[in-house]
Amino acid sequence: MANNKRHPIKEQTKQIWRLSNQGMSGKNITKALGLNRGIVSGAINRGRKSGSCNKKVRTKTTARNKSPLTYGYIGQVIDALSVDQLDWLFVESETVGYNTCAEYIAELVQDAYEEAMAKETNQ
Repeated sequence: MANNKRHPIKEQTKQIWRLSNQGMSGKNITKALGLNRGIVSGAINRGRKSGSCNKKVRTKTTARNKSPLTYGYIGQVIDALSVDQLDWLFVESETVGYNTCAEYIAELVQDAYEEAMAKETNQ
């Protein structure tokens, strides 16, 4: 912890850092310690900057929140396809052993991602 500060680090701040490093969310820390949300988020941010707190873990939620896009829904995919494309999707999904078209679409996205990463690596 930062020793070059002009004042000692409060025990409350250290406690927030410990809980954050244990994986507790800021919201839950706020409830557990009965503190203001701003105090907890400020302490966590300072802790991350100083290296006293773990960096923010990337999750599907943080990836989604970072983008202006929404997930949408499978109906939008269906609406965008022609009848022939939809027939193909159902046949292919069943042929490869999936129970839903969504599973097959996810596989298509995973394959496209791997191809893009391989292409990026080769450049």
